[in-house]
Amino acid sequence: MDDARALFAEAEELLAHEPVLRALSVDLAWMHAALAHVRGAPVARTSTGRIVQLIVEKYALCALAAFAPVVLAFALRAWWLVFAAPVAFYAVEAQFVFLLPVVADGSTRPWRDAHLRTRTAGGTLRVMATVVPIALFMLVEGLAGRGLVRSWLVGCLAIVLWHERVRVEHGSAA
Repeated sequence: MDDARALFAEAEELLAHEPVLRALSVDLAWMHAALAHVRGAPVARTSTGRIVQLIVEKYALCALAAFAPVVLAFALRAWWLVFAAPVAFYAVEAQFVFLLPVVADGSTRPWRDAHLRTRTAGGTLRVMATVVPIALFMLVEGLAGRGLVRSWLVGCLAIVLWHERVRVEHGSAA
């Protein structure tokens, strides 16, 4: 499967040569519009309210997962457990990294379908091995002077491209 480096290269190339992607409104629906552009076909329109709801729910689950090892660290006075927090966060993030693209595919059960897409993409550990570098890129590159918006676009486009590869290689039912 694609590794983060290949996805970055393809995303950078697309952004450099597809002015439409840079001109799209940079908002919560950007990923849907980018997916439509990459496919060359319309995707299901999702209300901004629904997108916000899904994002809030997803990152609440991720934060809750990250909080658990911190609580255990304090309760057990095992401070090393704090280092499990980011692992727990990204283990949950990996389950739902494809949440918005599967909604754009018209899924009526996006949580289940996003999880199935993760399994199809190689499972939790394999997806974490790709999604963690994408997340680090989005944060580090943005803060290092390449621009937060541009780094966010590259990272989101990498997810869109990855989703499309998994969908095409394994069928849309995945």
